[in-house]
Amino acid sequence: MSSEKKDFAKEYDLGDIDVSIADALRYKLLENPDVVFAGVIPPHPLFGKVVIKILMRDNYSEEAIIKAARELKNSINAILEEVSSSLKSEGEIT
Repeated sequence: MSSEKKDFAKEYDLGDIDVSIADALRYKLLENPDVVFAGVIPPHPLFGKVVIKILMRDNYSEEAIIKAARELKNSINAILEEVSSSLKSEGEIT
């Protein structure tokens, strides 16, 4: 019996989203201690789909990518609120 830990890899097709959003998602994934590797495969000009590859210590990549997406959404919402608040206080928007 081996005591080696097995790593689990999976790729997710993110469709035609902007590659910068996929990079932000990758950054959030890497904050998870169970994620060994997360990389974005940029879109091929003919196919236009972005792929993210995740290598984990366990087999829960679906949970990890959903959690990372929710955290990214919360971060974006916080940035939006901060920018809106700043613009309102400067009288730029009403």
